[in-house]
Amino acid sequence: MTSGATERVGPPAGDAVGARREFVLRHVLVPLVIFAANRFVQLLLVWALVKPDSSVSSRLTIWDADFFLRIARDGYDRGFQYDPSGHLVGNTLAFFPGYPMCVRALAFLGLPYALAGIVVSLLFGAAATVLIHLLGRRLRDDRFGYVLAVLFCAQPMSIMFSMAYSEAMFCALVLAMLLAMHHGRWLTAGAFGVLAGLTRTTGLAAALALAAYAAWSIWTGRREPGTPRVRPAVAALAALASVPAYWLWVGLRLGRLDGWFVQQSQGWGTKIDWGAASIDFVTSTFRTSDGLVPVAAALILVGTGVLVVAAVLARFWWPMTLYGLLAYGTVVGAAGYFNSRPRLLVPVLSALLPVGAALVTARTRVLVPCLVGISLLGCWFGAYMITVWPYTI
Repeated sequence: MTSGATERVGPPAGDAVGARREFVLRHVLVPLVIFAANRFVQLLLVWALVKPDSSVSSRLTIWDADFFLRIARDGYDRGFQYDPSGHLVGNTLAFFPGYPMCVRALAFLGLPYALAGIVVSLLFGAAATVLIHLLGRRLRDDRFGYVLAVLFCAQPMSIMFSMAYSEAMFCALVLAMLLAMHHGRWLTAGAFGVLAGLTRTTGLAAALALAAYAAWSIWTGRREPGTPRVRPAVAALAALASVPAYWLWVGLRLGRLDGWFVQQSQGWGTKIDWGAASIDFVTSTFRTSDGLVPVAAALILVGTGVLVVAAVLARFWWPMTLYGLLAYGTVVGAAGYFNSRPRLLVPVLSALLPVGAALVTARTRVLVPCLVGISLLGCWFGAYMITVWPYTI
């Protein structure tokens, strides 16, 4: 005698394997191909533009990359450093440990430090491209995810994804945090938030966005019995602690709790001024500058701000737009060397959303040439900045 109840069975094993294979092909392999094609074209342009007395590898490991590689190889400086006239100069303590520790781990396997630094950035850049596609398809659809992947790789300073700098790693960690938040996986989001905070100061912006979303989740969950509240709180507190934890470590190493901020302001010339220097740079550049890079930096600074606000007004997923606002604020709210601002704006991910939304509705025959043109322009600009432009980025 059989029961009247029917037993629920899952899909055949073959169908599940096929679905996973299709997912990998469409949502992992395709973004990786986009990233690889962009890297190939941009590095080809670097090779074409590099001066005879230099090389591609040397251009990918210049300026701040030297500090990251020194940390990976020798560890951090133990105190303040001064020039012969007694003025404080910048040292390695300004740089967060996440990226150089990854470089050290790869170098431990036998790679030269310079090559390890480039490989780490390439790996995290590839991961970030996949992650922004996955987040885009959750926010809208597959097409939107692909457009975001192309725009992410095509932004003006995407050359950072091939250099021994921390931008690629930081972007990947923030995107992983945002994707985990969108899935409601709080502890995973918190872990990525902690790692982002140990990679760049902008990790504090990511932590604040995570904390705001966690607070909103706890508040709205009060009306639903059984909704977990501990995990969002743990994730938020852990992420919020990571950047201050590094500041504290530096302070103890230097013998004064404000040591990291002293090092930044006096050693590196970077201090919070709430945007006064940014406004002065933009206005003076538009009035008097005749150089390509300063004008481009001013345009990118202003344009990114417009796009960040547009993302908020268009009501994209608010934790991501909040992170974008905060990350943008960390760039425009500090005085310093402004021709590096296009690089520092790379992690302001919400700026890509309005552009992607505007392009995604176009017909394919219009969309593809637009994306190709944007990609070629971005590839050229990044290559120009590390080969022809003689100053630091």
